[in-house]
Amino acid sequence: MDAFNSTNKTQLDLPLTNTKLSSLIGDIYGCALSNNWTHALKQIIEITKSNKAFLYMQKIDEPKPQVMNFQTNFDFDPKVLLEYQKQTFNEPYYKVTKEKVEGEAFCVNDYIDIDLYKDSYIYQNIYKPLRSYHCLGGVLIRDGKHDSVWAINRGETDSAYADKYLNFMKVITPHMSRAMHIFKTLKIYKDYASISKSILDQSDNAIIVCEQNGNVIIANDFANKQLEQSTVVNFDCKGIIIRDSIYNRMLQQYIESCSSYHFSNIETQQTIVINNEVETLLITVAPIKNESEFNDINVPCCLVTINFQNSINWPLIVAEFALTPKESQLLQAVYSKKKLNDLVSILGVSYNTLRCHLQSIFKKAGVNSQTDLMIKINLFKS
Repeated sequence: MDAFNSTNKTQLDLPLTNTKLSSLIGDIYGCALSNNWTHALKQIIEITKSNKAFLYMQKIDEPKPQVMNFQTNFDFDPKVLLEYQKQTFNEPYYKVTKEKVEGEAFCVNDYIDIDLYKDSYIYQNIYKPLRSYHCLGGVLIRDGKHDSVWAINRGETDSAYADKYLNFMKVITPHMSRAMHIFKTLKIYKDYASISKSILDQSDNAIIVCEQNGNVIIANDFANKQLEQSTVVNFDCKGIIIRDSIYNRMLQQYIESCSSYHFSNIETQQTIVINNEVETLLITVAPIKNESEFNDINVPCCLVTINFQNSINWPLIVAEFALTPKESQLLQAVYSKKKLNDLVSILGVSYNTLRCHLQSIFKKAGVNSQTDLMIKINLFKS
């Protein structure tokens, strides 16, 4: 994944080598797909010399976490963890995270003096038995509907975390965040036990029903609009084509195999995660399970769902700034860090023409520089 390249041991003091870091990041994404975070959390405990690593995801309007994985290198009374579940939104460490944004990592002890809470119920009944004193944390999801946080701990008699461990958290937390978003999306898809046409009305995912040969039978408006702008996927009535040939072969194989389970009630799901400089796509392929909801389709087919993880909403940008097709094409190329000199041959236009298009984009977007333009474009991340 290109995400591996975002880390550079020469720039940060980290408690592990680049090779081990890349391996850990790969394991983290694997955990998202398998919903088994144990292996990654145990590695993190060892790397950071912590006594505990844990994460949770919670719907804000529900009292208990939907997901909690809690790994320690010591034994404790399970009742303590149950009590912690009840107190998640009330405990002091969590209150520190409320001021942080998604993807941010921090040292909780820089914001709170835990000694002031030693006589409290939470300290005596949760922190003390769970050996929670020194804490590094990170926010994984904060989207208004879900809240997800992860943390590592050391006990009161242990040394405080050195800077290299906070650096480690700052490098890992964005990957943990992306992985948790992937997990959340997959959990939603697994809840589609009985698919109905109402799903095609979704406005935040591309929903496509494909025949076994890949031809598109039904697609929602989001698929038609967003995939037209995608740098990763080509889409029309003939099918979905991933521009990377390896991923495309995988997709076509998944479509063919899942279509063979059409209306059989066999549960299976195949997943592809694609990252590039502009967008991250989570593509899932699954059999259609409920014949009564698609009684007008009598050929082998499957459901393909494409979720854009933290991607730019290009159709909205085009509409917001009234960009022409050529301006939209140039803006996406500039956003993906392509230089104007290189785009002369790629787009087949002169440098002066590109400069004129770019100045027009500046004017329509109300900015005076490429830096300001990139900041404004990032406001359109979904």
